Amino acid sequence: MLVRASDGEEARPIVNHLVNEGFVSIAVANQNDAYGNDVLASRLKALRTHDLGSVSTAALQRTAASGASLRR
Repeated sequence: MLVRASDGEEARPIVNHLVNEGFVSIAVANQNDAYGNDVLASRLKALRTHDLGSVSTAALQRTAASGASLRR
């Protein structure tokens, strides 16, 4: 049986770490599908616990094979 953390459980420590390191301008990238939308929602919820929001969001197509498509 595979057991893993929920998106929210993964988002909180990531956002907490960034905020504790002094980052307050945080952007969020996610896959452009239902799963990615859930991930985005959990990241934004974690940011709101610090009275922050995302400075930008980017919905990326799942078909992108590499980061090369991002370097335009």
